[in-house]
Amino acid sequence: MYKRSKIIFALFLLAALMFFTSDFQLIDIEKTAIVAAIGIDYVDESTLEVTAQVAVPQASDQTATNSDALLSAKGSTLFAALENISRETGWYPKLTFCNLIILGQSFVEHDFMPVVDYVLTSNRFLNSAVIATCEGSAREILSSPTPLDYVSSFALQKVLLRNLDRASAVLVADVREICALNRSRSSFFFMPLIKIVQAGDKPKWQTSSTGSYSTAINATPIAQGSGSGGKGGSESGQGGSEGSKGGSQSSESGSTVFDATKTVLFTNGKIACEFTAEQTLCSNVMTKRARECFLPIVINKNGNDVNALISIIANDYKILINTDKGIPQITFSLDLICEKEETYLTENVKELFQTGSVSDEGLLALKNKLTDEITRLFNLSKDTDSDFFKIKELLYKKHYQKYAAFKDNILQIAKVKVEVNCKNRR
Repeated sequence: MYKRSKIIFALFLLAALMFFTSDFQLIDIEKTAIVAAIGIDYVDESTLEVTAQVAVPQASDQTATNSDALLSAKGSTLFAALENISRETGWYPKLTFCNLIILGQSFVEHDFMPVVDYVLTSNRFLNSAVIATCEGSAREILSSPTPLDYVSSFALQKVLLRNLDRASAVLVADVREICALNRSRSSFFFMPLIKIVQAGDKPKWQTSSTGSYSTAINATPIAQGSGSGGKGGSESGQGGSEGSKGGSQSSESGSTVFDATKTVLFTNGKIACEFTAEQTLCSNVMTKRARECFLPIVINKNGNDVNALISIIANDYKILINTDKGIPQITFSLDLICEKEETYLTENVKELFQTGSVSDEGLLALKNKLTDEITRLFNLSKDTDSDFFKIKELLYKKHYQKYAAFKDNILQIAKVKVEVNCKNRR
């Protein structure tokens, strides 16, 4: 009993000694940079530029808001650049709260998957961090002033994640999903394409149906500096805050917003094709549960075209493969429950619109629109060999014995059938 008491007392003294004399190697909070987002740009074959957006507390008696600082540095690898930020500014980049990673256009045009794999396996990053690409440089996106939030990456996250509980006009993927899709039998993945839009202007995709990600406008680069943002990141990140905010006063106090409705598709880690905003929404309806989304249609009644907005409140989707007759047949089945959201009324077609219900003409117009859009999506998949409907993965799971025979050409030889059924909520 006496021996046990001595052991307990010794352990108590040891614990007290550790508690009162050691900080357990914790980093001083005043020297910790809470990174909200990072942007990665390609400099040359052996150099990356990493821009970290840091949320800087600016609380005082007059205000209790957060500002931001942009800290950037170059390195041969992702973490080497982050380490250079730490060494040159004196701030330790804390990545636990980094929920957004933006890959610049120049970066995704090269072999970037090793960097994504590192993010997945490293314990410094969140596996749930959203990955997106952009037109131009990632640094320009992060440094763009916006009236939506004090920190531009917070505004971006709202745009990307606002519709997780319903079918969205944005296709979002995190680190885990991208790595899993890239290693699947279909070998594809996707990222939302972020564009800067001047507040009050239409996004460029709304004014033109043409255009390609590979021919996007090259953004004018911000003056590059190693380990600094704006006036100098070494001054506890304060200079970076002023530098990144400096453009707001010269651009109508934050006159930009972000558009992420277009999607870039990758096959085997390389750019394959691009979805328009409408194709993105249609793909979401065909592959994800829809609690609420909106589709515009045109109804023809007595020779008059009537614009209407239909609300899809529930959906049920299936993709089936039949290989019994030697030629694969793919069936896309989509059942929708709809209700009327808004219409442009004219005197001759008022009988079309009863409160809360969609007319037979409206249901037919919606059915035809989605049938045509799904057919075009599959043709795009076939032309670009981008299996974004995961047909090869489904073939492997459901018809393993036929997988070896059809895995290389199933998109080219398969017959396609699209079945869309629309009905009112009540």
